[in-house]
Amino acid sequence: MEWIKTWNVPEYQEWVQKASYGYLLVIINKENNSFRCAKAKLLFKDKGLPEFSLVTETIANSEFEAEKQIKEWM
Repeated sequence: MEWIKTWNVPEYQEWVQKASYGYLLVIINKENNSFRCAKAKLLFKDKGLPEFSLVTETIANSEFEAEKQIKEWM
């Protein structure tokens, strides 16, 4: 399946991939001295807003390490 980049600002990047439950997300969030990498499920319900379910997360010390982690998850 194809990954789509949905956010691309200096402090936050996000990619999504369609899944049976909604979407699988992979995220890089820039923090003060590190980068938080996360993989999460975006779950759609019959009504109301979707919910997030965190699959895994890790902290990277550099943007290069964060991008490497995201590529492994993709």
